[in-house]
Amino acid sequence: MSWRSTTTRTPIGLDVGARWIHAAQLTGRPGAWRLAAATAVPREADGCQISPDEITRLMDVMGRQGFSGRDAVLAVPQEKLISAILELPPRDSGAPVAQIARMELASMHRLDPAALELSYWDLPETSRQRESSRVMAAACMHGDADEYLNLFESRGLNITALDTSSAAVARVCDLSGASRQEIVPVLDLGWRSARLALLYQDVIIYERQLTDAGINMLWQGLAARLEIEAEVTDYLLNEVGLRDGDEAAETPQLGEIHTEIREHFEDAVRELGVSFSYALHQYNDAVVGPLSLVGGGAAIPGLAEHLASELGMKVHAATPALYAERGQILQKLGGSPALCQAMGLALHGRGGAAA
Repeated sequence: MSWRSTTTRTPIGLDVGARWIHAAQLTGRPGAWRLAAATAVPREADGCQISPDEITRLMDVMGRQGFSGRDAVLAVPQEKLISAILELPPRDSGAPVAQIARMELASMHRLDPAALELSYWDLPETSRQRESSRVMAAACMHGDADEYLNLFESRGLNITALDTSSAAVARVCDLSGASRQEIVPVLDLGWRSARLALLYQDVIIYERQLTDAGINMLWQGLAARLEIEAEVTDYLLNEVGLRDGDEAAETPQLGEIHTEIREHFEDAVRELGVSFSYALHQYNDAVVGPLSLVGGGAAIPGLAEHLASELGMKVHAATPALYAERGQILQKLGGSPALCQAMGLALHGRGGAAA
């Protein structure tokens, strides 16, 4: 396996999903990034912890597809991530704010404070006057982080940072057109769950996991309802979805497909409404902007239009094609919303909404 060395590219962003591993590497500068390399490698088994053999296979694929260097950035696995909004003493109070944040988060989850790998950031001032300051904190256990990193580093990769999924996908969202009073919602439709992140004034102010909105449950429901095999289920979700065109009309039981998809997202629509109401209560002068969909589920045909109708707002699939320099997109994979997290991981430390 031959790897070229370069200093002009970002690290490799590695998004280890339940069904696929997506990898992306970019080149350029802030405001003019373009994809230099990208790939999607199927997992050996859905939802299992990645194995050393899978990492070796991934590196072989990346070596053949134009990736450079061995620096990489990973996201903390969602099941290992701990996050919360904390009320802390003001920064200028002289109090040990970082230590208090660690103690508060550990207490909430009954963990040893010394065992946490912690990051936190200040939230914008809310509409209500407070004597304390509010921060968003995210953490994982040192032991979990070390075990995960060792898997990749033992196969020759150099992990330069461990990020969060929400920060990564937020980083590739184009906020150039958003006003300072606009709340930007991003919904990551993953295989096992969906995750909503709300951005305001360039930081994540709110996160919520929508467990029942994972595409896995929709996939299983559709397969059981129509009594079809895995390959057919994948086709119906990825190619037919909620479309009503001539091609979709030729698919048997089209009405049942549409019903299954719409019913699957009913609870998610309600939870999104609750989340938007909470954010607007905190920031009375703000408005909720268009909803960006990322992740594999964002590519379901007609889903963005359906959610737009149900929520009464603009919704679009946030494909990487929107965020890379025109004319430099890597064909089909470069336009997939499933690549957004890998791109955001690659941009860690290089500016963006959640850097």
